[in-house]
Amino acid sequence: MESTSFIEKLLDECGGVGYGIIALFLLASLLFFRRFIYLHRIKIDSDGFLLGIKNKLNDSRKTIEAIAICEDTRGPVASVVRAILSRDSRDEAALHRAADEAAIAEVPRLQKGMRIISGISQLLPLLGLLGTVLSLRSFFGEIASSNNVVALGVEQVSGDIRTALVTTAMGLAGGAIVHFYNLVLQESCTNIVGEMEKTAVDLINFLVESPELADRMNKRVLAQDKDEVLKGRFGRKNW
Repeated sequence: MESTSFIEKLLDECGGVGYGIIALFLLASLLFFRRFIYLHRIKIDSDGFLLGIKNKLNDSRKTIEAIAICEDTRGPVASVVRAILSRDSRDEAALHRAADEAAIAEVPRLQKGMRIISGISQLLPLLGLLGTVLSLRSFFGEIASSNNVVALGVEQVSGDIRTALVTTAMGLAGGAIVHFYNLVLQESCTNIVGEMEKTAVDLINFLVESPELADRMNKRVLAQDKDEVLKGRFGRKNW
């Protein structure tokens, strides 16, 4: 009951701008939790995943299964590995280009919605300041119209000042929390991008340093199995 009365009192004191601050804060919180859950779901054990891929590649009869594993695994790391394995050339530069192209396609998905969260974190303190200015404008307007501060009454004067302070506090507090949201998401994205780069370099080195494997990949996967994969036998999941 006390928490409910506090919220009701806060809403009563914050004014129209305060409602805008609350609405934007709730929007940013919704976006944050959706992206946080999404980024958590697409994280995988990249070392274990790559070890499984290497084991498949070392078996000449299971090369296509390596690509199938990538198709069935959620996340950008698997997409980058699949792009490398599907490249026509075993040239190191070509493999790096394949990895870069896949990473460029995946990064926007990781950062989806983060610009909105960042914008809200910058907007909330400004709205708090706007609420303060409007409240003080109302306060001084009442003084000018009455020509007597005492006649306004302590309750009315303190009410305008209280609204000004509440909107400022709400804007600053909301902006700080949403900024923290943005930092958490940026850190998660940075970690995933780092895993993509590490896995891509490790796999490329493995392929380049294994001439027999590279030759087998050219003959088996790219001449026989690649078309089968691209036609949808192992259709890529939309994650």
